[in-house]
Order: sequence, then structure tokens, then C-alpha cells
Amino acid sequence: MQRTSKQAGRDWRRPLFRVALVLAFGAGLYACGREETPVATRDATETEAAWPQSGDLAPPVTDVPTADGEVEPFDLSQPINPAQPANPAQPAEPADGTAIQVNDAVVTHGEFERELQEQMKRLEQQLGGMELTPEVQQRLALIRGQMKHQLVEHTVARLLLEDYIARSSVEASQEEVDEHWKEIVTQFPDPQMFEQMLEQEGVTVDEAREQIAQQVKLEKLMADEIGEVEVSDDEAQMFYDMQPEQFSQPAQVRARHILVEAGEGAEEAIQALHEQIQAGEDFEALAREHSACPSGQEGGDLGFFSEDQMVEPFARQAFAMETGEVSAPVETPFGYHIIKLEERRDAEQTEYAEVEEDIKQQLEQQRAQVKQDEFLERLKEAADITINVDLPAPPPGMFPEPDGLN
Repeated sequence: MQRTSKQAGRDWRRPLFRVALVLAFGAGLYACGREETPVATRDATETEAAWPQSGDLAPPVTDVPTADGEVEPFDLSQPINPAQPANPAQPAEPADGTAIQVNDAVVTHGEFERELQEQMKRLEQQLGGMELTPEVQQRLALIRGQMKHQLVEHTVARLLLEDYIARSSVEASQEEVDEHWKEIVTQFPDPQMFEQMLEQEGVTVDEAREQIAQQVKLEKLMADEIGEVEVSDDEAQMFYDMQPEQFSQPAQVRARHILVEAGEGAEEAIQALHEQIQAGEDFEALAREHSACPSGQEGGDLGFFSEDQMVEPFARQAFAMETGEVSAPVETPFGYHIIKLEERRDAEQTEYAEVEEDIKQQLEQQRAQVKQDEFLERLKEAADITINVDLPAPPPGMFPEPDGLN
């Protein structure tokens, strides 16, 4: 069925399955003392969300590929090469011109650019009130180019799947949509917060339910395409035996600290606090009153951490202490710390029986993902795809060769 540009635009502004994403709620990891913020481990839900059914075209940007294709943590403090300037001799594309076309479905340049701008806006909101120095602006320009590449790939995949669903005879019953709807709503603290999320996304309840219906249809179609995916006991055991580091827990300690940020008078201030502690004053109370770290609100409690999760001077001191001991002031790039060791945990290896089902589930998901990717490639090869988006050259290895796209 031929879709007009207006129709394509409406679908484009409501990315397929976006409403299926559930916001994660919880306090942020403490930002002082840590060398880096660990990336959350992917679980079953997250692995499934990696397939285009997630529809979220603006995932939080935490990693940036380097020039050799490796991935390094997203660090705005590092200098980068300036972004390539646009060619002034090249005329701007008309907003209603075709940016991406998959069979009869069209995304215009205006629609593509608006979605890209929304992604950048969400990224800038994640950065909070960070000062937009020239270095930060250069890094944002690089990330914008990477987002542009990802947006093209996601858009092509989404339109291919929408077309595939539209050509099928599969249906989603009212009961199936209701069941999925309840699963989503119950993962929010209250229904009002879910409604607020929809409002922020610019999605009505009817549109959200239609997206869920599309989700149900795609799940049914993919179940037929992929079939059963099974992992044997021997395969799971072999995976466990060959990668023991994945199932080992390093030694950890739980500590509190008081942080005085570097600056004039900082050494005198931390020394005065140390003397107060030595005189018997309560460590937690002093942390709440004086620590510059967000953990101060919890009496300086940092929870359990391994040695590689903290900057070297802090980690070296914490792991050298006895339970209950309070350190002398320790200097790190964050300032001056006083550390109190609360607990220790020895390194340990998780038994196979405890992780057997998790291993099987992970391997099943990996095999299903391979089949999904192969299926999407078949759709690309059978489709008429045109991409008229001016893309910056990505770092080598950042994206696979776009076979089937023309």
C-alpha cells in the first residue's frame, strides 16, 4: 500500500515499540572516588530490547568508538579532533525531500532531522548543566555523527519490520494487548508516572496500545521465523568452564568516606575533620555535615566495591585497612578523603549450578539474535531501499558494511 509523506511522518514520529521501554528508577552511583561508572550487566529483557523491536532511537550514549574501532568510556574531558565542517558548496536538502525510502514508506529530511535533534536534546539533558566548552561541543558534534549513522540503520530496520507486519495476516487480540499493557504499567511506581512518560514522549494511550499490538504481532511472526532455540547441558557447562572469569567475584570491601574537594584550605579542613574523628566524634554525622560527595547523605557509605572500581590511591588505602579502621587523609584527583573500612568480602567463584539457567538463557538469546539478524538481512535483500542522508565517515570498524542497502 502506498503511504503518503504525511502518513510516513506520523509513523516516524511514533517509533515502533518505544512505549515498551521501561524507565529505570533508582539513585545514581556515587560519583566521587570511583574511577569509572560500571555499565549495567545486560539481562534477558535488555538483550531482547537490542533487536529493533525496542524502537528507542536515542539510547543513552555512554560509549564512543575510537579510531581503531574499539570502545572507550564516554569522557567529555578528553580532547577530540574537530568535526568535519559541512561543505558550503553543497545545497541543503529540502525538508520534504526523501531521506530514506523502504519500498513505499518514506522518511523525509525534515522528519529525519527532527528525530536527530530530539536525540541530541535528550543527550544534552543527560549531561545536565555541563558547560559547553569548545572541547565538549566538538565531542557532541562527533556523537551527533554517530547518532546519525545509528538512526539510519534503525530507521531502515523499523520500516522493514513495519512493512513485514503489514503484509502478514497475523493479529493481536485485545486480551494479548491488555496483558502486555499491564506488564508495562506495573513496572512503574504508579499509573500516573506511566501516563507522564507517555505525555513526555508525545504518545496518546490509543497510540501506545497500537504500538503494543504491533509488538505482539512481531513477536508472533518472529517466533515462526526463528523457531525453537535450545542449548544443551553440555554446551552450558562448556561455556562455564571456558570463561571462569565471568563467574568469579573479586575481593570487595565496604567503606565510608568523607570528601573535601581540592582548593584553598582543603588540607587544613580535612586534617581538622580527622582530628575530630580521632577525638571520638561520629564519622557518619561528620560525613553528612561536611562531605562533598553525594554519599555524604548516607553517612559516607559507598557500599561494596572491588579494587579496580576506585581510583588507585583510594583503593590502595581502603584494601590495606582493617575492619573498623579509620585512615589518615588520602589525596586523589577528587580532593582529600578520610576512609573508614566497614566490611570485607573474600574473592569467590560462583558454582555452576547457581548460574546454569542464566547461561542457557544467555546462549539461547545469542542464537536467537543471530537468526533475527539473518532474517533482517533477508528483508533488506528483498526490499527496495534508498538512503539519501549525508553521513560523516565513521571510525573504522564502527559499523558493518551495509550489505543490501543502496
